[in-house]
Amino acid sequence: GEEGEESRLLEVENVVLCTGQESLRDLEAPLREAGVRLHLIGGAERAAELEAEIDEYLDLIIQGGLLFRQGVKCFLDHRLEEFEQRLHELRGVEQRGDTLRRGIESKLYLHTLIPESRGDVLGLLESADEVLNVVTSTLLRFSIETPELPEDLNPLFVDLADNAIASVDAMGGGCRAYFRDLAAVRDHTARAQ
Repeated sequence: GEEGEESRLLEVENVVLCTGQESLRDLEAPLREAGVRLHLIGGAERAAELEAEIDEYLDLIIQGGLLFRQGVKCFLDHRLEEFEQRLHELRGVEQRGDTLRRGIESKLYLHTLIPESRGDVLGLLESADEVLNVVTSTLLRFSIETPELPEDLNPLFVDLADNAIASVDAMGGGCRAYFRDLAAVRDHTARAQ
């Protein structure tokens, strides 16, 4: 204690630990493994919910990339019904992503979660959203314009789609690393370039 104060040991059944605004849950897993019954409250609970929603959002971005790649391959193979189905699925993913992103943004403001990094997180979400918008609009253009492409260029288009989606995957990994292991962000960024 402070100088002049007497130290005391309190025998208690429960301890409530509140340690700041950012969720730092390093103790949660070891305590649960040790059989300690615990409950997350306040910002930690909200931050965990927000992190799960961000993960779900990033899953949608990656799913959108995979649908894009499948759509390109279907278009190039003249499987137009399957192509239109991939486009339909991709548009649904984009809509779910937009709804989820708006919910995440709202929670960041309403619950004042991660205030010192909020601008960075919002920028990250907007950039990821732009990727999903681009892959969706690209397939939509294929659907509307139905370009006739020389067959000998098909492998190049497939390669381009594969590389674009590899970048989307690396971006998703980088975004996840931003929340879990900041040092790993650089590795993911290098793979996306």
